[in-house]
Amino acid sequence: ALLGGCIGTTLGCFSGCLKAMRGKSAVETDPDGSVAMPFMLLEVSGSQLPEEETLTSGLSKVAALDSLRTAECSQVSAGAFYHFSKSAQLDKVKFVGLLRRLFYEARYLQNNPTQGRVPEERRAVEVIMDELACFEGGSSGLSVEQIEYAPGRTNLVIRYPGETDRTVAFVGMHLDLPSARNLPAASTQVSSCNRCCCCYPCLTRRDSKSDPFQLTSRGDLLYGSGVSGLSHVALLIQLLCNLARFEVKLKRSVVVVLFAAHVGGEAGLGADALLQDARLEELRRGPVYWLDVGGSRPCCGSLGSIGWTLRARSRESQSVPQQTQQTQHSANPIELASEALTFVQQRFYTSFPLQGRDRRYYFSAGSTMKPTRLDCKTVNPDNVCSEASIYGDIRLTPFYDVEVAMQKVECFVDEFNTHLNRSNFETRRERSRFALSPRASLGSVAEDMEVAYRGRVELLWDDRPSGLPSRPSRRRLRSSTPKILRDEGSCHSRAVGLARDLEGIATDRSSHGHRTLKRVLREVYGEALDFSVSGSVPHARRFQKRGFDVQLCGFGSMPSGGREESCSLKDMQMGYQVLVKILSLLEDEILEECPRAKAEPAVAHVEAAVAG
Repeated sequence: ALLGGCIGTTLGCFSGCLKAMRGKSAVETDPDGSVAMPFMLLEVSGSQLPEEETLTSGLSKVAALDSLRTAECSQVSAGAFYHFSKSAQLDKVKFVGLLRRLFYEARYLQNNPTQGRVPEERRAVEVIMDELACFEGGSSGLSVEQIEYAPGRTNLVIRYPGETDRTVAFVGMHLDLPSARNLPAASTQVSSCNRCCCCYPCLTRRDSKSDPFQLTSRGDLLYGSGVSGLSHVALLIQLLCNLARFEVKLKRSVVVVLFAAHVGGEAGLGADALLQDARLEELRRGPVYWLDVGGSRPCCGSLGSIGWTLRARSRESQSVPQQTQQTQHSANPIELASEALTFVQQRFYTSFPLQGRDRRYYFSAGSTMKPTRLDCKTVNPDNVCSEASIYGDIRLTPFYDVEVAMQKVECFVDEFNTHLNRSNFETRRERSRFALSPRASLGSVAEDMEVAYRGRVELLWDDRPSGLPSRPSRRRLRSSTPKILRDEGSCHSRAVGLARDLEGIATDRSSHGHRTLKRVLREVYGEALDFSVSGSVPHARRFQKRGFDVQLCGFGSMPSGGREESCSLKDMQMGYQVLVKILSLLEDEILEECPRAKAEPAVAHVEAAVAG
């Protein structure tokens, strides 16, 4: 051992002497005095240029200074990402451990106000704070900000500071989860709070022995209610922990935002409140990656979603004798609702046709208005029901305004009611009329009644949920009413606000953030084909309208009905590589701009020397 130590010391001294003779320093120091690692040594020789090149050729001097500054920038880049790139493999043990701790609180994170389930995002925040406790503050500079607009409804903003004012943000992850419920073994229904694509199917079967709020593993797959959303949360936290652990020096600041009140439709508690209070204005200085869509591909757009209800009634609000509810004495609400839906759909597809932009963004079906459920109100099955309701939603491409669409659909319903009172439809026979004369059809029964029996159709919009079960909005939108003068607390204003939350988005496919995302996905997955989703991405359009470069992406397969919610460790591993490569590529681009930023003083100095 002693002999080996002596030999090693001798060889080290000999190597140092050779470097000194070649004019290189054995240890380089940074401008701040810190000692750099050996792999950060400059490989540029001949820093002292010949006299004839410095005075007779200014371009030669500028080129030499350019190469030196490029080498300095690459030196910083290599030092910053050497250890970090070595850790580009996701630590599955730590990842699953954090995800399991989050699942301990999943039962209290369900968000469904219509069922009286209000989440407590603070529980998940406490788990995350425990994970980041070793890295918050100190030399790593990791800062955590908790923002609450209601007790227990906590939003989390985590910042890893950089050396410049530029940023790269990862947002869209949320701490609340869609509610889960047990379903029959053969059922393919799913429970979701709304029509956004972040509400993955929260499905558990009655014959399953596993607890939906407990993380279970089957090979490479992890199962549990809300695992698709919480896995992205755990992935970003692991990324921040590794950045702080290795104290990586970045040019861009990394900002991670975890939203509260994201899937329940509440207002003023999550992303909309943060945007209104200007808490995230720094995100304008870089790309914003919205990790709320699966597929592991660049998502270029999503559809907006507007819930509606067509309610058909066979009579006015007066009390009507029981015998008038028979087939020959009243309009059939089911037939009336069917005719109204056909009429409104024809007008809708004429007013909102498929455009060329829809095809370019892969919206092959364009805007649609589809029914999803039928409900009838009846007392006696032998009589015609007194009321029928058709529920559905409008999937609107981002190239149409949601409020304009709501106004037009309301006008279509008014037109149908006006036409209904004038004449009958040709598609129905004489005994299936929607406007009845009281004397001709009812005889003595209606002689004492002042109003004729006629059908009626009413349009209702889905409203924001409150603490109580939500009801559709009954207030109609008046185009003559100034938008500023509308009461923000009214039912219709809340319905428009909900439609704005779920408004569709078309990303800027020519932006720097989109090009970076496609390049990284192509390196990791081998291909990066754009696609769009038919669901909605809550609040993403709000950020885009405020000037943020929003890009949609996510990791894992797209969900499908009838299957238990799951995520793959392999997908999360590849997703972690995507995040690391995005940071690395954005850093390289800033470092390439470094010599150009400092070239003007160098040129001025050389020109002055040549002039002298």
